[in-house]
Amino acid sequence: MADHLTIEELLLASGGEAGTGAESHLAACAECRARLGEMRQGIDEYTSYHHSTLRMTMPPPPRPWRELPAPVRAPHVMPSRRVYGWIAAAAAIVVAVFLLRPSRQATGIDGSQLLARAEAVEGTPARTRRIVLRGSHGTLVRPAVWIRTRGDHPLRARFEQAGYSWDEPLSVRSYNAWRRKLSRKLESVRQARHPKTSEPVYVVTTETDANPLKMAALSLRERDLQPVSATLSFTDGEAVEMDEAPEEARAKPDGRPSTAAPSLPGAPANTHAMSPAMQELQVLTALHGIGADLGEPVQLAHENEKLVLSGSGVSEARREEIQNAVAGLDFVIPRLESSRPKPPSTTRRTEASAASQTGPVRALVEQRLGTAMSFDDFVNDALDASDGVLSRTHALGALATRFPNEVEKDLPAQGRLLLETLRSDHLGAASEHLKRLAKLLTTGFGIDGNATSATRPWHEACVAFRDSTQAFDTILTGMLTGTRKADVDLLRQAFLRMKAEAQTAGVQ
Repeated sequence: MADHLTIEELLLASGGEAGTGAESHLAACAECRARLGEMRQGIDEYTSYHHSTLRMTMPPPPRPWRELPAPVRAPHVMPSRRVYGWIAAAAAIVVAVFLLRPSRQATGIDGSQLLARAEAVEGTPARTRRIVLRGSHGTLVRPAVWIRTRGDHPLRARFEQAGYSWDEPLSVRSYNAWRRKLSRKLESVRQARHPKTSEPVYVVTTETDANPLKMAALSLRERDLQPVSATLSFTDGEAVEMDEAPEEARAKPDGRPSTAAPSLPGAPANTHAMSPAMQELQVLTALHGIGADLGEPVQLAHENEKLVLSGSGVSEARREEIQNAVAGLDFVIPRLESSRPKPPSTTRRTEASAASQTGPVRALVEQRLGTAMSFDDFVNDALDASDGVLSRTHALGALATRFPNEVEKDLPAQGRLLLETLRSDHLGAASEHLKRLAKLLTTGFGIDGNATSATRPWHEACVAFRDSTQAFDTILTGMLTGTRKADVDLLRQAFLRMKAEAQTAGVQ
C-alpha cells in the first residue's frame, strides 16, 4: 500500500467498495479520511445542485423517452482503475466549476452596480455606533468612525499599506475606494443569511493579486443595503473580521434596558485587580452611558481600595439611575444626596428674556433675523447650543485632568481604547453643537470667519478648549442677559478662539 490512497481508491471507498487494505489504511490515516470526507461532500453538493438548480434550467427532451428493452444480465465486471480515474476527474471538475464559479451568475446581480446603489444610500454612522475587529492581534471594539488621527494599532499600518480606510473600515465608501484603485480584480456576489442575525444579505467579494489585501468580502443587508460585516484577507495570512458591535444594554427582568456598566474586553475578571485609573474609567463609562458625565454634581474619590461616588443636589430619580448604572461595579460606594436643584439653563433663559425685551441686543438681532425666527427662539437655541458645547468640554477637561500623559501611558491597551472612545464621543457631540452655534451667530450677529488650529497634546488641547468655551459662554450670556454691553467684536473674537481650540482638540 502506498503512503496514501489514490483518487481512484478514494472514489471506490466513497461508494462503499473499498477493499480490506483501503479500509485499514483509512482507519489509520487521518489525512486520507479528510480527503475522503471532502470528496463525499463535493459529490453531495453537486448532486444537490443538480437536482435543485441545474436540472430545473435544462430544456425538456425533444421527444418522449422511448422504453428500453430489459437488458440481458451480463457477468459483473469491475471497471478498470483508469475508468475510475476519468470518473473521479470528471466529478472533481464538475464540483470545482460549481463551487468556484462567480456567484453573480447565480444571483444575476452585478457587484459594481450593487455597491454603487449601496454607497448612494449609505448615511453617516451614528456617533454611538461601535464595530468589532477580530484578528491575530485580538479583539478591538472601537467607534465605527474615528473623526481624527488615532494612536497606533498593529492593524492600522496594514490597512494604510493596502489603501483601505482605517478611520471608517466597515463602510461601503471605504470598500469602494479600495476596490476602485485595483488594477486587477475578480468580483462576485452571492446571497446568504447573516450568521448572527439570520437576516438576508448580499455578500460582495473582491479578489486581487495586485494589493497586500488579496480578498475583501462585504456583507450588505438586503432590506437597506447597509454594511453589517466584512472579512479581509491579507497576502501574509492575516485575516480580519469586522462586525457591528452588539448593544451593550441588556434587558432587566422587567423589560427595561439595563444601565449597568459595560465590561471591558480583556479586563480582569476581578475588578479589585484593576488599577485606580482603570476603575475610574469603568465608572466614567457607566456614567457616560446615562449622560451623567456632562456636568452632573458628582465626584469620584479613592478610599481604602474603593471608589466613592459622591454628590449632592441630585434628584431622587437621577440618584436611582446613577446607582443602577454602577451597580455591577463592586468597588464603587455611592454616596449621593437627593434634592431638587434648579436647572441653570432655565435661569439664564429667564434672565435673558426679561433683560432684553427692549435692549440693544434684541434690536440688533431682530433686525438681522427678520421673519426667520423670533428673538426668544434665537435666545433659547443659542443658549442650548452653548450649553451643549460647554457640557462636552467640561467632560473633556475632566478626562484630561484625570488621565494625564503619565497615567494614560500606563493604561492597558483596552483602557487606552476606552479613553479614546469617551473622548471621541464628546468631540463628536461638541462638533454638532458648534455647527449649530456657528449658524446662529452668523444669522443673529453676522459673526463668521475661519480659525487657525495649532498642534499640542490632547490633554492640553482639551483643557484649552474648555477654558475658551467658558470664556465665550460668559460673554454670550452677559450680552443676552444685559449684564454686558453688546460688543459683537468681542463675541466674535471669543468664538473664533473657541473654534480654533476646538479644531486643535480634534473637532472636525
